[in-house]
Amino acid sequence: MLGQLANDINLLQKQLIFAVNGFGVGSEPEHQASVAQAMLAQRLLAGRLNEAYEFIRTAERHAATRDYEASLPDEWRAARKSLNAYFGADNLIRRLRNKLAFHFDVKATREAYDTVPGFLG
Repeated sequence: MLGQLANDINLLQKQLIFAVNGFGVGSEPEHQASVAQAMLAQRLLAGRLNEAYEFIRTAERHAATRDYEASLPDEWRAARKSLNAYFGADNLIRRLRNKLAFHFDVKATREAYDTVPGFLG
């Protein structure tokens, strides 16, 4: 599972970089396609990053994980502590996941469409 998450995150990062590199390049439709690809990649990336953290957080509760705690390098323990602090508070990744990646905020979506001239929503 952790390997799949790492592969997904790696692929989504590359897709995001590829899409962003297409901003302002080529025709207007090509630019718009790059923007759409980047938006999709960042939403999916936020979702996978959140799921990876949840996997790690769940694993921390198991005795086998706690047994290895003492043998981890100090940098790894500090990194995990930073992850717990980041995800333990309100954060951008979780907001993107909850509002755009896997769930949709209906109110925010309607408000966004209301700003589009000529939209018949």
